[in-house]
Amino acid sequence: MSVEHDILSEYSQAKKASVSAEIVAKTAKIRLEYAEDNLTSFMIDSKIKSTAKFEGLGHATMVTPAVVFPAYDKNREEDLFSFVRDQGEGPIIKTNIHHASFKAFVARLIKSATVVPEFITYNLRSKVRFYGK
Repeated sequence: MSVEHDILSEYSQAKKASVSAEIVAKTAKIRLEYAEDNLTSFMIDSKIKSTAKFEGLGHATMVTPAVVFPAYDKNREEDLFSFVRDQGEGPIIKTNIHHASFKAFVARLIKSATVVPEFITYNLRSKVRFYGK
């Protein structure tokens, strides 16, 4: 075998391992999201803010307030920019609005009971924080 063959073989094996790891990670993430949804639903239905503390396992608490996941109609970006400026938050606008700044902006609107315009949509999602052992 040649050095070229060995190097290409090493690359091919590393590539396959990387793709395999990505698949495992995606599967684990889906499983975690499903488990978190189940735990969140259980806690909401049971009207509890924290689970019991289990020996060797730990406990979980509900994150409050719920996490905001906003979006806006890209075709109405100028309307969004005008609205943001009207709310006194113009400095968060650069060439666009960074997603973290937009998320915080929408959270402030909701907290202050300000009417959110129709070109901004959002979901509130309850989250849990897990404290192991």
